[in-house]
Amino acid sequence: MVYRTLSGIRAARLKSAGAFLWRWNGAVALALFAAVGLAVLDDYGAGDDAWHQWHIGARALDYILGDADELLADHNRYYGVAFELPLSAVERVLGLERSRDIYLTRHLLTHAFHLVGGLFAWALALRMFGSRTLALVAMLTFLLHPRIYAHSFFNTKDAPFMSMFMIALYAVHRAFGKNAVGAFACAGVAVGLLANIRVMGAALFPAVVIMLLCDIAAALWARRGARRSALCAAAFAVAAPLTLYATYPIMWVEGPLALLSAFRTLNDHPVQIFVLFQGEIIHNSALPPHYLPTWMAITTPPLTLALAALGILATLWAAARRPADAFGNSETRFRLMLAAALALTLAAVAAFSPHMVNGWRHFFFLYAPVCLLSVCGLEALASAAAAWTERARLWGGQRRLSPAAARAAIYAAAVLGIAVTVAEMAAIHPHQLTYFNAFVDRRTPEYLRTQYEMQYWGTHMLEGTRWLLARYPDSSPSVRNTSKARLLMSEREKWALRYAEDRTDPDFMVLNRNNFEESFAPYLYTRRIYNNAIMSVAAVNLDMVNDETSAPYRRLYEDATTGALGEPIARADFDVWLDRYGEALVYARDDCERHEDADFAFIVNVAPVFAADPSPFEYYYSGLDWSGEYFHFADRGVRFDGKCLIRFPLSDFPIRAIQVGVWTGRGMSVWGETTIPPDAETLAWHRSEYARLSELEPAVRSGFDVHWDGDALVYLKAPCSESDVRGRFLLSVFPSDADDLPDKSRALGHESRNFDFALHGLIFDGACMARRALPEYPIRAIELGQWGSGGGDWTAPRLARAPDGTLIDARLETYRRAADGEMGEPLVKAAFDVYLDGESLIYAKEPCAEDDTRGRFLVSVYPENAADLSASHKAKGLTHDSLNFDFADRGAALGGKCVARLDLPDYAIDRLQLGQWIPGGETLWSETVAMPRR
Repeated sequence: MVYRTLSGIRAARLKSAGAFLWRWNGAVALALFAAVGLAVLDDYGAGDDAWHQWHIGARALDYILGDADELLADHNRYYGVAFELPLSAVERVLGLERSRDIYLTRHLLTHAFHLVGGLFAWALALRMFGSRTLALVAMLTFLLHPRIYAHSFFNTKDAPFMSMFMIALYAVHRAFGKNAVGAFACAGVAVGLLANIRVMGAALFPAVVIMLLCDIAAALWARRGARRSALCAAAFAVAAPLTLYATYPIMWVEGPLALLSAFRTLNDHPVQIFVLFQGEIIHNSALPPHYLPTWMAITTPPLTLALAALGILATLWAAARRPADAFGNSETRFRLMLAAALALTLAAVAAFSPHMVNGWRHFFFLYAPVCLLSVCGLEALASAAAAWTERARLWGGQRRLSPAAARAAIYAAAVLGIAVTVAEMAAIHPHQLTYFNAFVDRRTPEYLRTQYEMQYWGTHMLEGTRWLLARYPDSSPSVRNTSKARLLMSEREKWALRYAEDRTDPDFMVLNRNNFEESFAPYLYTRRIYNNAIMSVAAVNLDMVNDETSAPYRRLYEDATTGALGEPIARADFDVWLDRYGEALVYARDDCERHEDADFAFIVNVAPVFAADPSPFEYYYSGLDWSGEYFHFADRGVRFDGKCLIRFPLSDFPIRAIQVGVWTGRGMSVWGETTIPPDAETLAWHRSEYARLSELEPAVRSGFDVHWDGDALVYLKAPCSESDVRGRFLLSVFPSDADDLPDKSRALGHESRNFDFALHGLIFDGACMARRALPEYPIRAIELGQWGSGGGDWTAPRLARAPDGTLIDARLETYRRAADGEMGEPLVKAAFDVYLDGESLIYAKEPCAEDDTRGRFLVSVYPENAADLSASHKAKGLTHDSLNFDFADRGAALGGKCVARLDLPDYAIDRLQLGQWIPGGETLWSETVAMPRR
């Protein structure tokens, strides 16, 4: 009897304890996550932006403490500091000085804030669904996105922004639930902080205002509660901007204009690089519309995606069944807002194509609504299962499952799916940053890293560096590419590791294999994720490896220096050979312990047979029909026994010529070049093209006959010898509209596409032929010539090209609009009438002769705010920007009419000085006019 009583007491206590733990399952889960986070904290390296983010917070804190100069001069001053500033303050208060202490503390606090975001996900789901089970699922879903989990340690901007977005969503939901002024003031504070961390968070402000206006309209219709709704709206509308202003130091100086600059920075990201997406190398200014949704789809657990899609459908169905709820029910409106936030952001990104980098990390905040919508989907699925079991009658009305059991089964399946994700995260730890789901091929070796960016922040360098220290504990190896790893290394580890400051004398290299870093040196250690190499440790100094590893390199050196590879194509600091298969260049040098010049870089220019084959990096190589690459010794070389050996692999497209040399601080030096004999197919194509063009009248007859051929110029000469193609060929392209020029050429008024025949031409059958691609923009004229050829120099008259019909029609339409008064009265009536057309000046004149367009046109722009001037102008003491131009670059003369267009800067303009003058001579006309308000 006593035993039964004691057993009952124990059971009751256990039941009570279990109920207590379940009641607070969010806190229990949070404690477990915190324990795991502390255990793995030291496994994550620092990201590429670690130092920059630290710098932003430090300068903001210095500004608050009285040092304004550095913040105001920082090009990153428009980045919000609501999270960085507290991190810097903690660092100062604790007196942290060592890099490891500073960055471990930053990682710890960043992850802690991520966990806080998870706790608010739990609290918000509890408010939305009234179920602790669904609240726990929401928390687990939020915290266990593999990629975001890794970012929650080292990314102090995107991960905190996502957490703050969840906190702001909770505050907004709570405010509408309570309908109290204080709650809306708190929501305003949360939205203000959100907009500080990332300015795109300001988009939540109009969404809340719209819902508040709906409440005010409903209160006015019902004739009660309108005053309270108005007070709530006022509290929110005041608290949000005040919080943003109070926590955003640059606004104290620039006011609301700082927000405009921040939005401009957001859309036109200052980092312009190439990204790897679906197997193509694309500049981040030209990303396809599906870039963001694709990245979200292939790096988010599939169960979350499926449930989120179901949640969106359930939300839309509920709103369609009861349209009045979309207007008056705060819960329905909130769920619709989540779906709208997701849809509108994806649509805006597709429409405006901001400069994104590193997958979708800038838009991690979208995972907050995805997480909540997935719980909506889970709730809808569980409710449907419960309803189905309620209606099901089998064998005499007996139900196989109760509605509660059906719900439990659905919830258990969801938890099982989360457990599968946890197992995969553990398998790839600490490289969850490289997570991909089953929507992409994860089995084929090396497939993923040729299709997508896997490891883009260099956090894996810490693992490679520590492996190297464990392998060579007593040799103090010199290692390159460890600058980020050193931020998290202990002082003992730093002393054991010599950091190769320059690029020429490392013993080892830690390579980011995902960023196309490949080495000729042997790989001693490689970390693979999904059968894809993401990081390798390579030995540059082969004296530190065994004979078996170094033997192939010694044999290649012997082949090169004993004549097995034939004659070298260059004899200089290094002798250079083309290997026996024509697939690579081999460089060899004796007496080569190290190169003294850290700026020394090897240059390889590769000319393809066909213009479409050069490097895909068109943004940098626009206008070049060859692929120019450079490398440092450590990238492609090895050392052993006092010798140096380099192997540089060539491109796999047909090659016409190769040029090798070096680049130092004094400029480029060409060591030598070689021409690759064309294969039969290439030779046949050139012969047929030569025969076809020879029958046509050339556009220019000079040293060469030059033909227009579509979007290219083709140079022909026969008979022709090597002496005829010496020197450089001049090719200057003048566009119909100077705005089409690349930035670096705009001041010149033309684009230079000068070339060497060796890189672009071919000599065959006693004839010479070169093909030079032209820009895609409309061309007004071309200058041609050849110089430095040892007696064969020549120049041709400027080759004019008539504008196409589209350009003529556009110019005539502009003139018609000006003449018909659609642009209003002209700003200036002089030799030219000058109109303001939006953000542009339009110059018009009729009748107009060539003499009317001579000289230069004066355009001096005086801004309302001197701070809008460029730094170079301010340094010279100028008070205006000069946009002077030649009519030939900006205008056109058509049928006795002259019209020119000039775009104005986007800042506020006080006045303009306009005119026309002959350089070194007379002023034809000049007027100063006040700028109308735009």
